[in-house]
Formats: sequence, structure tokens, C-alpha cells
Amino acid sequence: MAFSKKIIIIIIAIILIVATSVLFIINKTKKSSETVLKTNGGEAQNIPMLPGAQLAKSPDPSEIKNSVEQGLKDTQTNSSQISEKSYKNSAGQVISLSDFANANEVKIEAGVLQNSSQKDYTTFSCAKEKNECPAIGIMLQLRRDVDPQQYQQMFSKMNGDMKKWESTIFSDLSPLFFPGESFSREPKFNVSKYTTSNKVNTIQVRYANLIAASGKNFSIDWGFLNDNVFISNDRECLRRELDQNADAYEP
Repeated sequence: MAFSKKIIIIIIAIILIVATSVLFIINKTKKSSETVLKTNGGEAQNIPMLPGAQLAKSPDPSEIKNSVEQGLKDTQTNSSQISEKSYKNSAGQVISLSDFANANEVKIEAGVLQNSSQKDYTTFSCAKEKNECPAIGIMLQLRRDVDPQQYQQMFSKMNGDMKKWESTIFSDLSPLFFPGESFSREPKFNVSKYTTSNKVNTIQVRYANLIAASGKNFSIDWGFLNDNVFISNDRECLRRELDQNADAYEP
């Protein structure tokens, strides 16, 4: 009988050890699957790292470019105030940011590209006057597939890399933002602040105007909203996109 009691005690001890280990692993996994995000108001919140979407392999560049052009046509035809578009192939696989950039012959500064999600990006566009091309922009999201400490460091690094990119951003984005135009001068960016229409977020927006070789004047505005960078060739379109992505108003 004493022997049986000893066995029972050992079994119970083993069960307790296993249960404790399982709880520890679950708790650790939960913590590691969350990323801390500081909003514009400075309040921290946990952002779960979602499973990565499957990226398309060797997508057709012409299909990507045609998809962009069709999206702009639809925006203008429908007189859309603001329209967002993501990119997938016919199999539903996400077109990577790198493949999107290559297909549209645009360059993204190395540091900006490195710290941007390859799958969580979109373009946005706004209809303009009848004989004008619609405004366009791109939203880049910071990578979330990293540990919280590295994620926090990305904010200042991305901000620095974006400022570094400013010297060539007009030329680099010209095929998408200013088709057929070329730039030989370096832009000088200024800073303004924009408060979203719901009065929740105030964003620091950097902007510049630059004259192309054709003599036409163009502009680029960009700013951070939470962990997204928004870049556009039209100030009003950028503001509409910021309004659409503003944090919810909580009275």
C-alpha cells in the first residue's frame, strides 16, 4: 500500500511539473507574439503578429503594372474621393513590395525597404479634374515579424531613412508618381502638421515642391500615422488617406 501511495505521489508530481511547463510555454509564446505599438498620442498597445501571407513567386511585372493603371482608371471613372488597393496574383497570393516596386520601375531607399512589411502595403488614389491624372500614394507598414525591442527601434530608424530618401525620392518614385517626368535638382523638404478630420491624430507631414525638366511643378508629402508611412504626390489626397486611417474617436 505504501508503495502504491509513493507511485501516486510521483505521478501527481510529474503531472504538476508538466502542467507548469505547459503554462510557462503558453505565456511566453503569447508575449512573444505581441508587438508594442506607440500611437501618436503616446499610448502603448499590443499588436499581435499575424501569420505571414504567402507571397507570390516570380509574378508577371506587366500584370502588376496593368493592375495599378486599371486601379487609377477606376478611381477617375468613379470620381472616388479616396480609393485603396492591395495587390495579389490570380492565385490570391500577395505581390511583395519588392516585386511591386520592380514592376513599376520605382526605387525604395534600402533602409525603408528593409524595415517595411513585404505584404502589408497598399496604394491609394484620389480622382481629380476631368483632364487630369488621379493623385496617387503608397502606404508602407513597419514590419511586425520582429521582437518588441527591435520593433520600437524601427520608428526612429524608419524616420531617419525616410529623411535620407528625400534627396532622391522625386526621381525614385517618378515612374509611379510622375510618369514621363525627370528631375535633376534636389528637393528641400519643409514640415507642417495635419490634424485628422475627427480631431484624434495630429501628424507631422514633410513636404516639398520640385520643378521637373519639363518645367512643370510637382510635390511629394509624407508622414507617419501609427506604424504606417503614407507618401503621396498630392497633399489633399494624403490628407484624405490619413483621415480614413485615423484612430477611432473615443469620447
